[in-house]
Parts: sequence; C-alpha cells; structure tokens
Amino acid sequence: MKQIHTIAALAAFLAIASPAFADEPAKVAVKTSLNLTSQPEPGYPYLAQRASLSGSCRLAADIDQGKVADVRVVSCSSGLFRNEAVRTARALTFAPNTTMANAGVEIRWDAPKPQPRKMLTASRD
Repeated sequence: MKQIHTIAALAAFLAIASPAFADEPAKVAVKTSLNLTSQPEPGYPYLAQRASLSGSCRLAADIDQGKVADVRVVSCSSGLFRNEAVRTARALTFAPNTTMANAGVEIRWDAPKPQPRKMLTASRD
C-alpha cells in the first residue's frame, strides 16, 4: 500500500512539474544473444520519462518456433519499467526455427539529461 501512495505522490508532482528534457529523445535498447527478426519500438513509461528516470529490466523468455511463448521478469530497476518490458518482450520475433527456454533479454531505458532552463522575467518596458 505504501508503494501505491509513493507512486501516486510522484504522479501528482509530475503532473504539475514541467518537463526538463533535452532536445534529444530518450534511448531504448533491447539486447539478446539470439537472432531477432523483428522487434517493436519499446515505449518509455510516462512516469519514468517525466521524472527523467533511466532503468533496465532483465527477462527470461521461453521461445517456441521463433515466437515468445512465456516471459518472466528476472530483475527490474524500477516497477515503472516492468509492464513495458514484458509487453516489449512478448512482441519480439526470433528466427523461425529458434526454440529455447529461459532466453535472456535485457531492455534498457536511458533518459536524456535535464537541461538548465532560462529564467523568464517580466520587464517594465
């Protein structure tokens, strides 16, 4: 329950705070030792992006004939990334004859560094 209150407080703060992102977009990478034939563009979880959080999730995927049959989260730096990591891993496609249990998949989100903002001041002119 405490985690829900913490996430709700973070969401409320981020709703009123203006984003301080650099002009460059956030970077998201999917790594695996197997041959990927297609992968979706992973999304950046809204709250994590607004807070400029970077993170990663390690997953274990069961692959049957090139398609992901099951995904388990092994570790995740923040719960904010967990759902997006699982969604992305389920959509991965491997070479057609690939069948493997517990294939390692890592997804990493790198937020751009916040840039200093100019102070706007009112003038009497």
